Amino acid sequence: MIGPATEAGLLLEPSLVETVLADLGEPGSLPLVSHALFATWQRRRGRVLAVAGYQQAGGVRQTIAHSAERVFGALSPTQQGIAKDVFLRLTALGDGTQDTRRRVRRAELVAGRGAQAIQVVLERLAEARLVTLADDSVEVAHEALIGSVLTGGKSRRVGCFGQMSCPGSLSGLLA
Repeated sequence: MIGPATEAGLLLEPSLVETVLADLGEPGSLPLVSHALFATWQRRRGRVLAVAGYQQAGGVRQTIAHSAERVFGALSPTQQGIAKDVFLRLTALGDGTQDTRRRVRRAELVAGRGAQAIQVVLERLAEARLVTLADDSVEVAHEALIGSVLTGGKSRRVGCFGQMSCPGSLSGLLA
């Protein structure tokens, strides 16, 4: 953290590194740390990355959820429906195990009616670092989006997958 910040001409508040390290929980958290630090950078004061900005962003565990909620809330109702469909299609349902992300061919997601609208939503999700777009594929940027944002951390998918439309915000996607 310190090296890249220095190379970019940024300063880290002394306790920021310790705060981030204290927030690390499980293996595979690096993408979440990256997302949290990007959000902290967006909240920087001049050249200083501060603990206050990190905490406003939500820290390692909540930043990606806050980003998802913000992006989803800025979408029109039609685009919200598209986003729900995209996240559902990018989720491999576990049978007695956790749901996980799955890579989908981009052509499969952006096919048929509404292809342009789907592409716009994908771009917005990618700009927020919620999905990763490759030349020929799309996938959810981190499992945490499925485990906590899409399901609120609970097993609540029954009934909603059949409908493909659930009321509420992204955290209520599978409510």
